[in-house]
Amino acid sequence: ATRGVTRLVFVGSMATSNKLHLLTGGIGLGMRQLSKYSKLYANKPTYVQPFTLAAVASPRAMYPDYHKVYKESQNYDEIHLHTLSGSCHFVVNLVEQYPDLKAKISSAVFDSPCHIQGIPAALKHLKGVPEGITRPLISTVFRGAITTSDTFVREALLPGVPTGVIYSDRDKVAPVTMIEQMLESWAEGDAPASVLRMKTNSEHLLTMRDQPEDYEKFVESVMAMAKKPAPKTVDEAEGVAIPLVA
Repeated sequence: ATRGVTRLVFVGSMATSNKLHLLTGGIGLGMRQLSKYSKLYANKPTYVQPFTLAAVASPRAMYPDYHKVYKESQNYDEIHLHTLSGSCHFVVNLVEQYPDLKAKISSAVFDSPCHIQGIPAALKHLKGVPEGITRPLISTVFRGAITTSDTFVREALLPGVPTGVIYSDRDKVAPVTMIEQMLESWAEGDAPASVLRMKTNSEHLLTMRDQPEDYEKFVESVMAMAKKPAPKTVDEAEGVAIPLVA
């Protein structure tokens, strides 16, 4: 598989489903690694979007993958997000460019979500690139991603949507203090997030490797709480039970 290529993957024999599972990858993860995550959604429609530096550096109107994801999403009534590391930037841009997409998101998992300022630490850890080289690039080439990162950590992107956050005491790219401050911010305001937490002792994006069964159960528990999408038409609304408010 070629890195950076967006593709729709059906793991195993595809079962009919009205829910799309959108997996957005983290820095350093190619299709081979992402295929391991996609197996969590065996027999379910799964769209895999690898992390690319082009997505971080390009104005969203000029990056074609946002429209590709949106176009595919039109075939489904629901979307489950599974977002790895810094690809939260991609998700913020996606829902800001296509606001109607947000209403389809019924559940979400963010694994090791990090601010764009975490990329220098990630590149140092993965490739040995000195942070003195990458940090100046963040404030110039990737300055748009600073805005989306700030937006993501400052307030809940998906208020009311069951959201799982996986993070760790040992993560140098997405430090635990940053994650917990982010979760506090998400809990404040008029539209708080509905959050489940999985705190581990793994390094960045290694929880699934270290605790595969616990990871899968956590993802399943988040999906079990999925918010049901609103009916599209009056006809579709017939027979839908509406809970009474006391």
